[in-house]
Amino acid sequence: MNLPAFIGAVIGLGLMAITVYIGNKINNRLLRWLAAAIGLVISVTVAAYGSEGLAALLGDNHSDTAGKAGEYMIYLVIGFVIVKSLFFRKRKPG
Repeated sequence: MNLPAFIGAVIGLGLMAITVYIGNKINNRLLRWLAAAIGLVISVTVAAYGSEGLAALLGDNHSDTAGKAGEYMIYLVIGFVIVKSLFFRKRKPG
């Protein structure tokens, strides 16, 4: 496991979650979609380039660290959605 890529993916996923949380508070639909698109671009950029910068600080000079960060980010999103759907279901009133 590539630790700098994983750290970058976790940071990117955190930024994506913050973007979704703040974007849901916006009432205007166009601004909400714009905030979601900008947040997605920023989170993926931070995950890719942040993990490369972190890897360079730790002495890793491989160029596949950013690719691994994106791969780990996809795995984290899928895992988050599965855990959320299994354990945090809305119950029907009644």
